[in-house]
Amino acid sequence: MSEEWVHLANQWTHFQRFSHMIEQLQGSFGVLPELESAESRRAHAAELVKRRDALAGKLWNVMATREGGLSGTAAVRAASAADDEATQQVVGELVSLIPTRVIHERKNVWAYLDAEVQQPVIDAGPLADSEVWRARADAANVDALDRLGNPEDYDGAEPIEDIAVPPDVAWTEADRKAALDNAVDTYGLEPGEWYSMDWPPTEASLWSAGSVSRTEWEPCSAHEDDPDSDEAETCVTCEDSVRETVVAEALWVFTVALTKNRIGFDNSGTLVDDLSSEEIDSSFEVREIEQDPREILIGSPGRGNRW
Repeated sequence: MSEEWVHLANQWTHFQRFSHMIEQLQGSFGVLPELESAESRRAHAAELVKRRDALAGKLWNVMATREGGLSGTAAVRAASAADDEATQQVVGELVSLIPTRVIHERKNVWAYLDAEVQQPVIDAGPLADSEVWRARADAANVDALDRLGNPEDYDGAEPIEDIAVPPDVAWTEADRKAALDNAVDTYGLEPGEWYSMDWPPTEASLWSAGSVSRTEWEPCSAHEDDPDSDEAETCVTCEDSVRETVVAEALWVFTVALTKNRIGFDNSGTLVDDLSSEEIDSSFEVREIEQDPREILIGSPGRGNRW
């Protein structure tokens, strides 16, 4: 077979591969409006082949010049390396045509769609006392969960932060969208990249137990002459004189593992949604959630254990 036929066969192979890549990008994401027609896709694939050939030639010249000339096995290896690198560069250029956020939003489509009709969680509310956590405590053989009450009254050996039970928050897709957008703002996003995260969040840290103020006990008019009597101690009216006010809400910080992914193509030219994946933050902050300090549940799962 002549060198010309070998070259043409090589070009045809690359043309088919690039055509397959373009078809998949359009079919999966519809990201290149200028390549909607079959004719335009074929023309673009042909341009990619020319671009690849030109890059491979330049790379080969650099290699040969650097080594003062190549021959034999070294030349074959250098030519193969130049061919592979040129192909990768052209594929990278193809992916770079994709608008920055398109892949990211398509891969997290439900978060972005449902967020239009859902609202983010406001606070933990009474969910701290949910049956979910009660069942989880039972499964962990924890005898009892108690309400913290006023943090100033706590006198346990373990710090509150170590034994407080994270509230069972009813997360929405609006929360996930907000976290995904925050990831984009924090770490940036290039064409073809997208973020994924563990959802819903299960890891939480109590950053502040909050504080509650309490008024002094005062006897009612019926017992003001004898405030130390047994009747005064059991008087509902006297007891109601003690009022509590939340001065500062307890603050929980929920986190997730955040991964940055990038689409790509395998050796056959087949699209792979996460050809490269890297966990870039094992404790990416999703939300700060406030909670009434008196609603916090405390138990004793053991230091460092989650249940």
